Amino acid sequence: MERNNEDIRVLSQRVYDMSAEVSSFMNKQEGVNEKILGYLENNPNTDQKGYIAKVDKNSKDIKEIKDKWYKATTVAVVASATATWIGKYIWDKI
Repeated sequence: MERNNEDIRVLSQRVYDMSAEVSSFMNKQEGVNEKILGYLENNPNTDQKGYIAKVDKNSKDIKEIKDKWYKATTVAVVASATATWIGKYIWDKI
């Protein structure tokens, strides 16, 4: 019985020490998290754009470029097919 009580005391001390370590880590991590959020989020006081806003803007720009490329490719394919058809028509008439 005494052995079990001693084991419980040792285990409870370990749990207490581990919880103190976790608490200390979380307190240290809070500053790091705030710094990371400063990079990620917009700051209206300084008009600084965060990385999230920059990525969103870049994603929209890339989509616009892709859309323009698809339209240009479609026009080129249609123009090429039309030119080929006209050329074949003229060739057949000669």
